[in-house]
Amino acid sequence: MLTYLLVITLITCTTVAFLVWFNHPNHACKKINPDFKKTLFIYPHPDDETIFSGGTIALFCLQNKDNVFIVSVTSGQRGDEKLKISESQLKKVRTREFIKAMGVLGAKNYQVWKFMDGETEKDELKIEQKIRQFIEDHNIERLVTYEKYGVYGHPDHICISKICTKVAEDKEAEIWYATLPDKILRLSSLPSEIKYKDKKIQLSPQKVVDPNHYINIFSLALLWRKYKAASKYKSQVLSKRFPLWVTILSNWKEYYYIKTYKKNH
Repeated sequence: MLTYLLVITLITCTTVAFLVWFNHPNHACKKINPDFKKTLFIYPHPDDETIFSGGTIALFCLQNKDNVFIVSVTSGQRGDEKLKISESQLKKVRTREFIKAMGVLGAKNYQVWKFMDGETEKDELKIEQKIRQFIEDHNIERLVTYEKYGVYGHPDHICISKICTKVAEDKEAEIWYATLPDKILRLSSLPSEIKYKDKKIQLSPQKVVDPNHYINIFSLALLWRKYKAASKYKSQVLSKRFPLWVTILSNWKEYYYIKTYKKNH
């Protein structure tokens, strides 16, 4: 019995030590004590927002859900890695999943736009105009999106980040770029290519922008909401190396590179 307890204790201590190490970045990275001003979380596909900012969204919604806005620029209708159905069917499936995930996170203001998955670059001007109008209509004070290389080089991630950067620069706005420290990136199973029905895109990941801030979501309420929201995306493979609950629960920080653009007057 004593041996059994010692083994359990050793495993527990080792696991805790690993998780503390895993969630500690290699460089100076400050904890955010956020205000809850009007924030637009804008990502290219349903599930992006939950994986990279689900805990942040849940935290903001708990404080003031009226100030939280979430947009998926596309319906992810071509992301059929797991569910082999038509684009029109997958569009409906992923939109339903997004709506369910938003309900779990506590959001009330969310939209799925109608741009084509995998082709946001072709609609860059239209997307920019729509983002600008959205910001004006809702008095948005902060943008949250992917860092400039899209974490692993997905063209849609890069495109939306580029557009948001341009808009933030023009409006002298605050922007949070979702990113990951090198330590976590090395242990993550990120895609090296995107397969669509009619083509295959080789991804070319660049050096990801290092975070300078993080949100601590180490609370049962936030981690549980993030996990339950992610689990709504049954049509997608969100965690390849580990079970989804392990991936979510072992990442209790969400990382951002935060910048406020100011024009030189």
